[in-house]
Amino acid sequence: MYTLDDSEGENNRDQEMVAEAKLLRQHKGRLEARMQILEDHNRQLEAQLMRLRQLLEQVRAHSLCVVWMNKKCTLQFDFMTHDT
Repeated sequence: MYTLDDSEGENNRDQEMVAEAKLLRQHKGRLEARMQILEDHNRQLEAQLMRLRQLLEQVRAHSLCVVWMNKKCTLQFDFMTHDT
């Protein structure tokens, strides 16, 4: 036999489930927002890394050019000093 207590118990369980579902939706929303922030931050870090790699390549290229220029100047100087 179905009693008023059974109905109240079901109603309480339903309310608890609705409240839990609401909390889960809120938590999901916070997690999705956090994930978006992390993805944006990751994109920023990747862009910074790419800029740093470009700077590193520029520095390497410049260093090679300076080394080449120094060797060329040294060779020219040696050639000029040995000629006399």
